[in-house]
Amino acid sequence: MLRLDDGFSRGRPEFKAEVQHLQRSLNLIGFQMVADGFFGTATQEAVKLIQQSHGLHESGEVDTKTWQVIEQRMVGNIIANENVSQVTPVFNQTQTAPAQNSLLAGFRGDLAWIHAREGHAGKAYWPGGASGVTLDPGFDLGQQDHEELNEQYSNILNADQLSACQHCIGLKGRKAKSHLNRSATLLGIRVSKGQALNIFPTIVHPYWVAICKRFPQLKHENTPHAVQTALLSLAFNRGANNRALAILSSPLSQGDWSGCANLIRSMQQDHALEGIRRRRKMEANLIAPN
Repeated sequence: MLRLDDGFSRGRPEFKAEVQHLQRSLNLIGFQMVADGFFGTATQEAVKLIQQSHGLHESGEVDTKTWQVIEQRMVGNIIANENVSQVTPVFNQTQTAPAQNSLLAGFRGDLAWIHAREGHAGKAYWPGGASGVTLDPGFDLGQQDHEELNEQYSNILNADQLSACQHCIGLKGRKAKSHLNRSATLLGIRVSKGQALNIFPTIVHPYWVAICKRFPQLKHENTPHAVQTALLSLAFNRGANNRALAILSSPLSQGDWSGCANLIRSMQQDHALEGIRRRRKMEANLIAPN
């Protein structure tokens, strides 16, 4: 349950990402607000209006029934292809809607939330290991081909930058790092968050296909969009065929969303990196805030 002051230091700051997800969802169904992650009075009033219009108790708190109403309205907007009023914060899920709808069949989740968890470098970088030179949002030139590079970045990079990236195709590991460090053109590349988010559907597409093949329930109409977001985030971060995800099969097939959230929340809590432990909890809280 999300409520007033969540995201603020005076409330529950650990729920800032969940509040941003709520605010982006509200934007999608016609409420104009900045997705800043702070559950203030404007967010509370929007929630109350939804509750009032659907005969729910006007608590201003986002409980399960309120989430269900929001999700139903989002699905209705997608089906009717309505144009909803919106603002344009740095992350705005609606910016990716055309690409998302064409590439990620059945996905109603929040790509901006996943992208935010992945982070944004804003420039060409080398992640290490066997990776190649990489552009936001995780476009590894060592793994991609010339055609895909042109399709995704021809409207973002200038001719010199695009040519420099073409010379990185297939380069991996230390060779990629060395090539990046010697190229002023590559080092001068800048990709905005909005531009990266528009490309993100292409990057996550194979993960969505794979995780849906493993868990077909994800595409069902009664599967909450938060479950789709959390599972795609898991697949992108851990691999869609990771054996550790097998325990999610039963709760997903039964529509036991709370059970699914609890299992995700318990995953990797002995991991050395705090960021990994926190991400599992954040994914779980999307489905069922603790």
